[in-house]
Amino acid sequence: MKAWLILLGAMGACAMLTLAYQAGEGVAEHRCEVARAVAKDAARSEAERRDGESAAGTAQLHDNLGTQLPAMEAEAHAATERIRTIYVEAPVSGVCTRPDGVQAELDAARARANAAAARGL
Repeated sequence: MKAWLILLGAMGACAMLTLAYQAGEGVAEHRCEVARAVAKDAARSEAERRDGESAAGTAQLHDNLGTQLPAMEAEAHAATERIRTIYVEAPVSGVCTRPDGVQAELDAARARANAAAARGL
């Protein structure tokens, strides 16, 4: 009879250890789930903050480009016209003389380039 009591006591102790182990696992899993939820919320709020900053930056960039781009294009166009006028149509007399046939080649190249641009190449 004593052996049965010892055996029952050992089985009870094993059952208690198993229940305690499972409870500990449950607590650890719960802590892990809570940590995941906190990390997920932090990541979501950080992503929302970055999205907001990105949208604000994009809007500001578009506003700046809307006001600055036309002036930049006009300035670039004016510079291009000055260069074309100076170097293509009016060489400096006495300092720079073009050999025979160069002006005709320049005009033909410009015509080809304009034709290619008109075709969309």
